[in-house]
Amino acid sequence: MNSDVFIKGDFFRVRSWDLFGNGIINADGDLWKIQRKAGLRFFSNANLKTLIDDVLPPIMADTEKVLDDAAQTNTSIDLQSMLLELTTRLMGNMAYDMDMPASLPFSKSFDFASGAIGERFQNPFYKLKEIVLGAPLRKAVFEIKTFGSRIVSAAVQKRQDQSKNKSVDPLQNNLINSLLDNIDDHTVVADAAMNYLSAASQWGPIGRRQPPRYNRFNRTQQIYNLWHTSPSFRYGVGGVGVGGGVFYYVNLERVPVSGRLRFNCVSEGYEERAAEQQFQMVMQEFQGRVLSPNHPSSRLVNRVLERLIPASGLDGQKWEVRVIDDPEQKNAFVMPG
Repeated sequence: MNSDVFIKGDFFRVRSWDLFGNGIINADGDLWKIQRKAGLRFFSNANLKTLIDDVLPPIMADTEKVLDDAAQTNTSIDLQSMLLELTTRLMGNMAYDMDMPASLPFSKSFDFASGAIGERFQNPFYKLKEIVLGAPLRKAVFEIKTFGSRIVSAAVQKRQDQSKNKSVDPLQNNLINSLLDNIDDHTVVADAAMNYLSAASQWGPIGRRQPPRYNRFNRTQQIYNLWHTSPSFRYGVGGVGVGGGVFYYVNLERVPVSGRLRFNCVSEGYEERAAEQQFQMVMQEFQGRVLSPNHPSSRLVNRVLERLIPASGLDGQKWEVRVIDDPEQKNAFVMPG
């Protein structure tokens, strides 16, 4: 199966874990299959009929009322926000048996966290950034996880009540029930529910992917406010600054020839091992074209270097010369080691 071939990998999973956890977006293998099976059961013909006949009409009525009011008052409306509201409410009622307007704190947190997680794939230093500026994301993720737990708890309680009363829910095959039927760990169920909600929030009801929404922030003002209102932010900035300064100072070294100071955080041992590996690769690449030490060209190069090396200030080093027979390339390079 494709699920066994196209695995997510750590690069994706590590960056998206905070938001998606063990949900289908991150899952592989059997856990992915279980969640996919639950999703297929959720989108059955019977459920789609219930969606069209029972769930959609009142939500569409609310949407039409918003449009009518805007038309009568000649007011501009944000169609993207309106469609997101419709989709979120529809998904909430259908999948989780609860009304979930986009204005909920959870919805706003989910929208923010989705954007912040997406930025991780563009910024290789996101961990360092989030040490200082990650509080809003952590708060949003906490809100999302708490809401997911409430969804699962409410669904479990409703199942217990229905079992006692022997009542039948027309949406008994909704997504949350399908997940609970197949997964024992309620934390994983909550993660899976949030993953499906993520898919719903990214796709409009007519099946077209909605364009991303970008938020512009005044970074200078934001940092200024954090500096004056958050002691932990100041301590974090100070710690990073002091740590960076110490790291820089410890890794200063004096260049033997010029006597100037330079920053170098690569150890001599590592440098020698890397150079040896690179040297072997070059020898293998030009195998058969490396001239012997007794070749006239090799002896000529050696005589030139015997005059240059003492003037370089590095005559105490052990030098080894190799000449490569390549008429099309005139080049010289030096490797440490």
